[in-house]
Amino acid sequence: VQVITATTFVADLVADGKLQPKAVELTASYHDPDRLSRGIGETEPAREIIKALGVNVIEMFLNRNLGRSCGGPVMDVYAPDVVKKIVDVREQDAIRMGSNCIITASPSDYYVMTTEGGTVSYQDLFALLDANC
Repeated sequence: VQVITATTFVADLVADGKLQPKAVELTASYHDPDRLSRGIGETEPAREIIKALGVNVIEMFLNRNLGRSCGGPVMDVYAPDVVKKIVDVREQDAIRMGSNCIITASPSDYYVMTTEGGTVSYQDLFALLDANC
């Protein structure tokens, strides 16, 4: 059985010309969801989608399999102070590299970041793609 992630599926649609995103004026950092990056070693399909959108990507220092987990919604319920600190570290990583926007392909990371964050803006990769196709 072959499992194909949503990011790989959509990146293949873009590569095949079946999905043609419009360019957006945006500079952002990509937050690698730990389930994709460390869990299954997938880091590039989301970046391919972001590139197709014309986003100017500024990589965070801790990216790909070195990226940090955001803890998730369940942890946010039980340890919101810890999750807030984790999100603050991710935001500061982006800011240090010159970015004020973070894109993620993880709905749970997006939820936690928009709930506990506030220093930078956030974009859900698939919502951004939907708005620009």
